[in-house]
Amino acid sequence: MAEKEKLTDDLIKGLVRRINENAEKTKGWGKAIKLVFTDIAIAYWIKLLLDGTVETVDHGSISQLQTKEAVATLNMTTDTFAALLDGSVSPITTFLKGEIKIEGSIEALMKLASAFGVG
Repeated sequence: MAEKEKLTDDLIKGLVRRINENAEKTKGWGKAIKLVFTDIAIAYWIKLLLDGTVETVDHGSISQLQTKEAVATLNMTTDTFAALLDGSVSPITTFLKGEIKIEGSIEALMKLASAFGVG
């Protein structure tokens, strides 16, 4: 596995851990999001259960996950995602600078932001 792909995989595992630890914040949500990493052409699809925990994480090429339904899709680089998770940049700043592109419901992502530990 290439270095960036391993970093992304580790970041996703950390994100899943954060969501599960903060499940009360997403309780009743039961939807899926898609994270597309443009620098490595890999996507992750994360589905939450109604109890707020992560049910499924699928990953593959962007085309492999293209048909997966998601309430929102975030397109960004691995470095941007890492910076969001470690708090060195804000989601609003990255969005306004065009470093993250959002397709779908921004409101749904705002609900998840607290479970992600970003904001």
